[in-house]
Amino acid sequence: MGRSAPANAANSTYGNESSTAFNAEQGDINQANTNEATLASGKNIGANPFQQTGYLANQNQLQSESLNTAANSAKSAMARNSRATGGLNGSQVVLGQRDVGLQTGQLADTLTAQRSANDYKSNLAWQQYLAQQPLQAAGAEGGAYSTATGGQGNALSQLTNLSGQQYGFWGGLAGSAMQGAGVGAGLAVGGK
Repeated sequence: MGRSAPANAANSTYGNESSTAFNAEQGDINQANTNEATLASGKNIGANPFQQTGYLANQNQLQSESLNTAANSAKSAMARNSRATGGLNGSQVVLGQRDVGLQTGQLADTLTAQRSANDYKSNLAWQQYLAQQPLQAAGAEGGAYSTATGGQGNALSQLTNLSGQQYGFWGGLAGSAMQGAGVGAGLAVGGK
C-alpha cells in the first residue's frame, strides 16, 4: 500500500496541472475569438502605433527635410542659370521658383496620402498580429496539457500495476486457501 502513495500524489498533481493548462488554453482560444470579432467590427485590438505622435512627427520631419532639399536645389539651379545668362528673363525665374513651391506642396500631399495608406495597411497587419497572440499562448499551454496528461497516464499505469500486483498476491493467497479448503472438504466428505 505504501508504494501507491507516490503514484496517487503524481496522479493528483498531473491531473491538477492538466486541468489548469486546459482551462488556460480554452481561455486563450476564447480571447482570440473575441479579438477576431472585434477586428471584424472595425475596431482595433491595441493602440495604432502609426498614429502615435512620435511616429508622425518623425515621418513629417523626414518628409519635410526631403521636400525642402529638393525645392531649394531646384530654386538654386534656376537662380544660377539666371545669373549665367546675365539676368535675362528674371521674371521667369521668379515664376519658376513659385511653381517649384507649388509642385513641392502637391508632392507633399501625395506622399502624405501614400504614407497614410501604407500606415493603414501596416496597422491592419499589426492588429491581426495582436489578435492572434493568445493562440501562441494556447499552443504553449497545449504542450503543457499534453505533458501533464502523459504524466497522469503514467501515474495511473503505476497504480494499475500496483493494484494488479496486490490483487495477484491476495487473490493467489485466497485461491490457495479456498483450494486447500476444498481439498479438506473433499477429504472430509470422502472419509465418511
